[in-house]
Parts: sequence; C-alpha cells; structure tokens
Amino acid sequence: MIKTFNDAYATLVSDVGNKTATLKTSATTQNNVVTQLYKQQQSISGVNLDEEYGNLQRYQQYYLANAQVLQTANALFDALINIR
Repeated sequence: MIKTFNDAYATLVSDVGNKTATLKTSATTQNNVVTQLYKQQQSISGVNLDEEYGNLQRYQQYYLANAQVLQTANALFDALINIR
C-alpha cells in the first residue's frame, strides 16, 4: 500500500500526539507518586517544618540576647580594669 505524503504526515502527527498524551499522563502520575511519597516520609520522620522554623527563630533570639549580655559584661570588665 502506497501512502501519500499527506497520509504519512497525518500518521506522524497522530503518533506524536498520542505519545505526547501518554508522556503527559505518565509525568502527572509520577508527580503524584513523588508527592505521596514525600508526604509519607514527612509523616514518618515527624518533622514539622513550621515548628522547626519557629524553633530556629527562638534560638536566634536567644543567641542575640546572650551576645548582648556578653558585650555588656565585656564593657563592665573594661571599665573595672580602667579604674585606677
């Protein structure tokens, strides 16, 4: 059977369209699997990122407060040493 150029082109376009649709479906399925696995991993690890971020901010505030205490103590010691 001899195909015309138009028939061959139509077949090619159809094949490309079918493969594209298949790949899109596969990509969507894989993204869903990745999302589900990530959620399972997070539930198993017990790590709540919002809670951890809150803890990080709290520790940063503690660190800054302690740095101010040390600066004040250093200034007091310098003042005591310079009293003569």
